[in-house]
Order: sequence, then C-alpha cells, then structure tokens
Amino acid sequence: MKLGEICKRGPNRIFTADRHIILYIVGHLKPEKVNEVSERIVDILRQ
Repeated sequence: MKLGEICKRGPNRIFTADRHIILYIVGHLKPEKVNEVSERIVDILRQ
C-alpha cells in the first residue's frame, strides 16, 4: 500500500487520545482543519 491510499478493507479500529496520556503538545490545529479532518474520517468510514 502506498502513502495516501485507502485500505479497501476499511478501518478495523478507531482510537481516541486521552489528555492524560499526551506527553506534550507540539502545535495547534485551526478549527477549519479539524473540521476538514473530521469530515474526511467520516467519508472513509462510510465507504
């Protein structure tokens, strides 16, 4: 599989990050980018 390709089998696990396990923050995402990523994840899950 190449970078950027979508697995035809679909995702088998979804992970969430708990604030308590994050060691440090390296940056911030703009709200527009968070929405874009969220929409893309939903698109992938609906396939």
